[in-house]
Amino acid sequence: MEKEKKGNGKKIAWTIVCVVLVIVAVLLIIFGARANKKHREDYFCQYAKQFSSSEVAGGDKMIVVGHRGLPSQAPENTLPSYVEAAKHGIKFVENDIMPTKDGVWVVSHDDNLVRMTGYDGEIEDMTLKEVQSHPLTEGANIKQYPNLVTPTYEDWLKTLKKYNLYPVIEIKTDSEDANYREVIDLLKKYDLYDQATIISFEEEPMEIIRSFDKTVKMQWLSDYMDQDAIDFAKKLGNCGLDIDYNDIMKHPDMAKKAVAEGLVLNTWTVDDKDIASQAVKLGCTFVTSNCILPDAANKKYTAKFAADYIK
Repeated sequence: MEKEKKGNGKKIAWTIVCVVLVIVAVLLIIFGARANKKHREDYFCQYAKQFSSSEVAGGDKMIVVGHRGLPSQAPENTLPSYVEAAKHGIKFVENDIMPTKDGVWVVSHDDNLVRMTGYDGEIEDMTLKEVQSHPLTEGANIKQYPNLVTPTYEDWLKTLKKYNLYPVIEIKTDSEDANYREVIDLLKKYDLYDQATIISFEEEPMEIIRSFDKTVKMQWLSDYMDQDAIDFAKKLGNCGLDIDYNDIMKHPDMAKKAVAEGLVLNTWTVDDKDIASQAVKLGCTFVTSNCILPDAANKKYTAKFAADYIK
């Protein structure tokens, strides 16, 4: 009888545990799905509402960086997105690059093609031919761009050269085997070295590039506006900061400190005019955005800044 009671007690305990686990799993699925939906919406940058730099306090003295081109007009990180940026007066444009299995640098934010093409494949496990065999199916005005594919870094540079754009290149890998020299060599090949800025969340590529190139401009990309970020930028040399605007707003004194110590400050990704105004007030030179369009005053300021940038 005693054994039977103990046995029943264990069964009840296990039943309770199983029920709790099932409830937790269901909640995770529900809230995870909601989070993923929002995440997908946030990542599809065509949802950003465009506005003029004239609507930003101090907007005549900030440099707009086109986030993945102008993704509110054409699919992000594609050649048409950068052509649209140029047409709308954006001078500095950001991208994301990573190497394929056969060592070709391509322009893509995601490691996997699934979000933009529907095909579930890791870029590092695919050759360039395989990557480009899957046309893009997502992005702003996608129907206007049939058979659009993930571009190579070199083709991206050709487009920037044609439209006189300034590259802001985010390196998305920390592999020691990646050909980082080629990233720099191609900039020189297309006479875009002096105009370029290298950015990354990964220390490895920044340090490797700095080990063989002491002069290319850099910005340390970070979620945090803190002393560690400042120290790492100073360690690299000729390096500014590219910081999540949320943390800049949380730590305005640290942002002002970085600027006072001579670090150029960029902030991302700003799609709100009030936040852009605050960023400028805190000393941000660059404001990376999906949707800010330069007006005449901003274009004039940017042209002068760009000329000084390559000196």
